[in-house]
Amino acid sequence: MHKRWVIVLLILAVVTVGCSRRSAPAPTPAAEATATSVAVRSRSGGSTVTASGQVMPARWAALSFETGGRVEWLAAEGSRMAAGETLARLDATDLEHAVAQARAALATARAQLAAAKAGATAEEIAAAEGAVVAAQGSVAAAEAALAQAELGAEIAHANLKQAEGAVEAAQAAPA
Repeated sequence: MHKRWVIVLLILAVVTVGCSRRSAPAPTPAAEATATSVAVRSRSGGSTVTASGQVMPARWAALSFETGGRVEWLAAEGSRMAAGETLARLDATDLEHAVAQARAALATARAQLAAAKAGATAEEIAAAEGAVVAAQGSVAAAEAALAQAELGAEIAHANLKQAEGAVEAAQAAPA
């Protein structure tokens, strides 16, 4: 009976030592359990005892960030972590820029709202009317330039017809 306990303890020791080595990565929930078989013979040449088992983690967790980004800092592999301790940190530069832009857009919108609520002053109305007159002047100038270009094209076309007529008359004249 004493020999059987020694064999059982030897099997447990082999399984325990084999499982405590860090040669394989930690199992994930999707990974299958690792099956291990051990055969031990007693020194007296008696019976052989074979045992098998599955090594499973007591608990596991799937960790992820709520948003994507570039990892700025990551805890070293194998380091012991306490509950609530930071495991990894994302680079927040892009997020900080986005917040600054959103705050600037908010400030602009608030200023426009305040201006709309306050109503336009006489100077603002005069400036807007001046801008309209200036825009109308720009349109008139562009239309005049277009009309001048069209007139120039008509003159060039008339000159071309006159030159073609002169060529035909020169060719028809006896030499």
